[in-house]
Amino acid sequence: MDAAGVYSLIVNQTPVAGSLQLDVPKPDSIDFTGDTDLFSLSLTAGVSYGFEVVGGTLADLLLELLGSNGDVIATDDDSGPGLNSRLTFTPTVSGNYFLAARAANNSSLGTFTARAWELPSIPISDASIQEGNTSTKSLGFANAIVTGK
Repeated sequence: MDAAGVYSLIVNQTPVAGSLQLDVPKPDSIDFTGDTDLFSLSLTAGVSYGFEVVGGTLADLLLELLGSNGDVIATDDDSGPGLNSRLTFTPTVSGNYFLAARAANNSSLGTFTARAWELPSIPISDASIQEGNTSTKSLGFANAIVTGK
């Protein structure tokens, strides 16, 4: 058998671009067609989190949240401002998860910033209403995500 010839090697494993810490934006880039950058992060069960990728020179990004086994849990394209991607998630199991960022068309190149943060929560026991109270007060939350656009 003659082993001479041209061979192709296809690797189907995406390397991890690094870890993503809560409240610490991480700049990165999509460097070649089909590139996906994968970030690892540790999440706690019952805590709600927000995730986003914001384009720098790369205008339109797709964001995926993956479980520790690589299964896609959630995907977003364009829920953030402009063409940026943003999603929320509350894990039922504590552990390692991954954020995957890539160009939405899977061919554009450029820079972006990935970010993760813990969403604010208000225990229902802290909420109250008094009969006859007709005043209103706006509530503001740091790092909150407004849904239902």
